[in-house]
Amino acid sequence: ISRSSPQTAPDGVSLALTFEFALAQHYGVPTGYMDLSESFDVACFFATCSLDTAGKWRPCTTGSGVLYLLPTERMPIRPDALQPIGLQMLPRPKEQFGWLIVCGINFDFEDVPGLQLFEFAHDESVSRYFLDMFSFGRSLFPDDAMATVADTIMASSSLPEGIVVSVAQSLQDETKGLGFNTSAIIAEIRSSLGFNLQSNVEVFN
Repeated sequence: ISRSSPQTAPDGVSLALTFEFALAQHYGVPTGYMDLSESFDVACFFATCSLDTAGKWRPCTTGSGVLYLLPTERMPIRPDALQPIGLQMLPRPKEQFGWLIVCGINFDFEDVPGLQLFEFAHDESVSRYFLDMFSFGRSLFPDDAMATVADTIMASSSLPEGIVVSVAQSLQDETKGLGFNTSAIIAEIRSSLGFNLQSNVEVFN
């Protein structure tokens, strides 16, 4: 893979900031990204095992699974499209051979050029093979300082007001004809989701 190294993404988003969001995705913070892996075994683990309500990985025993193959030479490696993040010191993306693909409103992953899809029937023995390979998921989700940071962020009930307004405005602008209203979206975030919107958010104190 030859990797380009532009200093800024579209709209002036810095390269460093974009990759911070990529790390957030791998540590469980919701983003507009989708996880990818360079490892076939890692991909098979996520295709054949599922997380139960208690946070434990279990083998899939019935139904169908899907594996996707995305040849990276068909897609540019850049902050606004495809990001390799596995070659760094933080354990989780490193163990997962992590990549990210950037998603957005009206983005359909299955429309990506060159994407291949393989559907298969689940078999408990196959699922248990990959579950055992990765120690029931423990080796893919090692404890580390970044995981603690992500857990603290997820437990917070505060959001930066400026970001919420920006996201609500983008949703309204990019979904013309669906009747989204910025003020209504912000009101729902406050009331239904129970978040406090603050100009300066201090998650760690």
